[in-house]
Amino acid sequence: MLDLRKRIFIIISLTVGLILALLLGYLFLSPAGLMESGKQILKSVSIKPSTSDLEEFGSAQTQTTSVEVFVMPEFSQEIYAKQVARLFVERFASYSNQNDNAHLSDALVLATKKMSLWLEKQKIEASQNYEGVTTRVLVSEIVELTATEAVVSVATQQEIKKDNKIEIKQRSGRVELVMVGDDWRVNGFFWD
Repeated sequence: MLDLRKRIFIIISLTVGLILALLLGYLFLSPAGLMESGKQILKSVSIKPSTSDLEEFGSAQTQTTSVEVFVMPEFSQEIYAKQVARLFVERFASYSNQNDNAHLSDALVLATKKMSLWLEKQKIEASQNYEGVTTRVLVSEIVELTATEAVVSVATQQEIKKDNKIEIKQRSGRVELVMVGDDWRVNGFFWD
């Protein structure tokens, strides 16, 4: 027969185990309950070209990008601005001379009309010899933020492929954003 200490230890252990099992079961088996409590920190971000952009550049840029991001309410505009800047830099600065300037059409949906006009002038001529750049934003930081304008500094790493050689280099730049409706749009991009 078990002495009193062993019985108390077993009863306490079983009670704690049961409580942990119920808690873990609730967390892992009821995602609907968690989604309801987390709705206030999820924001659906849809990036689509404006009607003036469609009139200007035709219907080729009719794609819409929709992403759901985790955003703390008090930092939502800051995080949103940084994400738009990051997306723009990675799309615009990643290109090859054999993809028919797809990087420009990817970046157009994130740009203002003024910036779209500048992007149209950045076309790269196709070539038989492959040259390409893959850009990754490593760090993005808000330099200035108001209700209608933001400036984001970015630090990037670029992998440059040319003549079967690969070169890695670091570049930094600045992205200027303006609020158009409820969306941040890129109004200027400058390498340092």
